[in-house]
Amino acid sequence: MFQRVIGPIRDAVDVDHGEDPYSPGNLAEAFLSTIQPEVLDTIVRLELAVPIVRIAPPQYDVFNASQRGTIFSFNLDGLARGYCSRRHVVLEPHGRIERELLRSPWFLEHWEDLASVDLGVPNLLPKILLRPEPHRLIESEVYRAAMQLFEGAPSVIFVGYSFSRFQSGRDDDASLYFFGELLRRHPKPVLIVDPAPDEVADLLSHAARRDLAIPIAAKWDLLSEAILIAVLESGYARIHHRSAKTSEVLRRYHALGG
Repeated sequence: MFQRVIGPIRDAVDVDHGEDPYSPGNLAEAFLSTIQPEVLDTIVRLELAVPIVRIAPPQYDVFNASQRGTIFSFNLDGLARGYCSRRHVVLEPHGRIERELLRSPWFLEHWEDLASVDLGVPNLLPKILLRPEPHRLIESEVYRAAMQLFEGAPSVIFVGYSFSRFQSGRDDDASLYFFGELLRRHPKPVLIVDPAPDEVADLLSHAARRDLAIPIAAKWDLLSEAILIAVLESGYARIHHRSAKTSEVLRRYHALGG
C-alpha cells in the first residue's frame, strides 16, 4: 500500500550538494517513511468515507434515470449502493469500507489519539484495498452472481475503470480475465467511458477475442450531468430513445466544458 499511496522515498538527503535536511519537504518525506501500515490503511479508508448526501450527484443519479440493471462497482466507498440500490442490483466485488464507524462522532474525535499509538481500524468488512486481487476472487459469490446476470444484459458499460493499472501491470488481472471470458462466451456491445478509453477497449477486445469494445472519450461527471439535463428538458423521467438524443447530450456536454 505504501508504494501505491506515497510512492518511492529517497534513502538520504543529499547534504553534500547543499540540500537542507530540515526543509519542510525533506522533513515531510522523512516522517512519511516511518508511518505504520495500520495508520496508513486507516487514512486511506477515511479518504474514501465520503458522506452520502440526500441528493445523489449526477455520476450516480444518472443510473436512477436508466432502465433497471446491475452495477458492478469496484469502488470501496459504498456510494453506488447508497445512491442506486433501490433501483439496481449493486454488487461490490472488492467490498466496502466501514462508513458508519469512520463517520461516527466517536471515531472522528479519537482518531488522532489512535494514530499517535500506531493503532488503525480493524477490518470489520472484507475488502481489497490497494493491492492485487487474489487469483481465486472470481470464484466468490459476487462473481457467481455477476455471471448469472451477465448473459441477460443487452450491453455492458465500463466507466472510468482501468483494471487498476499500477506500474507495468494491473492489480485487477483476475477481473480482466473474468470479463474477457464472459464476453467471449456471450458477446455484446461494450462501451468504455473514460477520458482515455482506448487502452481498456483494446484490453477487453483482446481478452474477448472480438472487436466489440467501443471507446467513448468523455469525462463521466460532465457526461452524466449532460444526460440528466437532456432528459429533464425532454419532459421525460427516464432515459430512452426519445428522452436523451445524442446530439442534445453532446451539446450539453460541450456547454459544461467537456
